[in-house]
Amino acid sequence: MSTSDPAPLSFDGDSDRPGWHFRPPSGWMNEPHGVLHHRARHHIFYQRNSKGPYWADISWGHAVSDNLIDWTDLGSALSPGDIPYSPDGVWSGSSAIDENDHPVLFFTAGDGGDHPNQRVAVARAIDPEDPKLSQWMAGPSPVVTFQDAAHVLSGQGVELVPGEFRDPFAWHENGLWHVIVGAGIRDAGGTALLFTAPLVDGPWTFRRPLLTGDYARRPDTGVMWELPSLVPLGAGPDGRPRHIFLATPWWPGDCEHSLQYQWYWIGVWDPATLTFTPEHDEPRTLDVGGYLTGGTPSRTPDGRILVWSITQDLLDSAEHRRRGWAGSAGVPLHLSLGPDNALRIAPAAEVKALRQEPLRIDNSVSSTRFDHGPMWDLELDLDLPVGSECSISLRQPAGGRPATMLKVVRSGKETVRVEVAGPVARGIRRATADHPAGSPLPVRVLADHSMVEAFVGEALSITTRAWTTLSEVCRIDVDAGAAILHGQVWPMRRARMTGNPREPQP
Repeated sequence: MSTSDPAPLSFDGDSDRPGWHFRPPSGWMNEPHGVLHHRARHHIFYQRNSKGPYWADISWGHAVSDNLIDWTDLGSALSPGDIPYSPDGVWSGSSAIDENDHPVLFFTAGDGGDHPNQRVAVARAIDPEDPKLSQWMAGPSPVVTFQDAAHVLSGQGVELVPGEFRDPFAWHENGLWHVIVGAGIRDAGGTALLFTAPLVDGPWTFRRPLLTGDYARRPDTGVMWELPSLVPLGAGPDGRPRHIFLATPWWPGDCEHSLQYQWYWIGVWDPATLTFTPEHDEPRTLDVGGYLTGGTPSRTPDGRILVWSITQDLLDSAEHRRRGWAGSAGVPLHLSLGPDNALRIAPAAEVKALRQEPLRIDNSVSSTRFDHGPMWDLELDLDLPVGSECSISLRQPAGGRPATMLKVVRSGKETVRVEVAGPVARGIRRATADHPAGSPLPVRVLADHSMVEAFVGEALSITTRAWTTLSEVCRIDVDAGAAILHGQVWPMRRARMTGNPREPQP
């Protein structure tokens, strides 16, 4: 254990540290990425600083699982000290399986001595037959650079935002390797630069910006995009395949929009012309709570698209050092396409394996409460006539304010409105979703100490925080004609985090 690591010897008394979400053994974590499903095992990689809860010395943390819930820590797969051309950090990227059924990682190589300081490189498992894939070796040099695109675009009168070139997302299709890299176009907005190659190691050819934002009209979409990705969602109503493009906005400094959006577009990808055509001009947000960012997808062996993310905490550096950790992953989100060509969002089915014996919610009264500890899974079916509402208050102390309140209001015959009052850092956030009156409205809430994730139907995902109030009481209120048709809550067990001596085990 590093002597510079300020984490306590045990997190057993930490009432805010998640117990079943993925989290680092200690220190600092940012977005999970490059999640790999290979030979019946699941590998998660993430931005990690094992020396302390602050951004520095970034490596690719690595853990492995048989069920997407319980994880074994494997340290770091890629570290800056082991890669001569990446001495200042091994930043985010993606994973893929090559033509030999061997896993390969695409990563951002950080080198402050170069300009720009970000290039794309690849790494391979030293022993592809090792079930843990515990050792990796980076290639001899980067394979894609900022200049590869900048030189072509400058001839077209297009200038990239200097120095911003990271987070490659790779896939193989029709005998060709593709990679998109996050960047920005000056006086335009964020973009994803598309490259192709016959082989993983190249030669790579710049093709075009796949999609570009409009910063002047929508400053909340950022001047540059991090973690761009493109994955299939399934067939639309007309039978044509649809893809979803995801991106995390970035700005050169803190601003009113920082660390709260995960944008997406649904559209048609044409591999013959290497073009993506969105079917809606305006970006849509994957989550409305203001804490989910850094979403990156993976495709499971059974064909599901899961999105992995980081749940921001918005705590300052002094508080991170006091706690000894910073960052935790959100619940994996299962994305699918509805018959109306709209996105459907739900927690990954594997989460239900954490449930313990269910308890029924009393639906004979207008106000009820339960105290089943800091980890639980709540499902409600609501009858909401127009003008009625249901509120769910988490960590509700006696006679005091809850840490977080979720309110669902029937705002019209075809719509519901959601209001989230969480930590003051985000204020009250509101969103609407289509849902016909007279049809039961399913609401699901996942609680894990300070982490709260709610789902209204499959239309809205809401991620927020609920910092400790020394109470684990959850209160549910309905009024103005609303009713709970059915309700159950399952206390949840801790996820096993093997290889972390600080972590209390189930």
